[in-house]
Amino acid sequence: MKTKFSDYKEHYYKLEEFARNEFDVNIVLDSIYEDYFYEMISLITIGKKQNWRGRYYSLLHEIGHLIISKDNDYRETYYPLGKQHYIHANHNSKKAYISLVFEELDAWKLGLLYVKNKGLIYDLEYYHKIMTENVMSHALYGIKKLYF
Repeated sequence: MKTKFSDYKEHYYKLEEFARNEFDVNIVLDSIYEDYFYEMISLITIGKKQNWRGRYYSLLHEIGHLIISKDNDYRETYYPLGKQHYIHANHNSKKAYISLVFEELDAWKLGLLYVKNKGLIYDLEYYHKIMTENVMSHALYGIKKLYF
């Protein structure tokens, strides 16, 4: 889908509204926050320091984490740690880092599918660029912690 940079603000708010209505999640956009999904309290925070395109793709990604959290069997089926969330695991284990990388990939994938299903804009070239940067940063962090 062809996107214009100026459309991201409007589509950010549409995406936020879809997620609030469908998942009963609180979404906070503020300059003091980092992009994060707080599973235990159903809260997504998005940092205001990014432009609207960055905010939009951050929200897309965090919604992907939200979608994963709503399926009780997802982590158990697809991640080496099973139902145990990598945040609560031994962060120096291979299983924890692989589970983290898998969930990051899946959050990007499920977020994009959600946006596509809602008829919202997306730029695949930009999506692939930031998804790759994000996932590689998590993979490198794990490799450094485990082996160096």
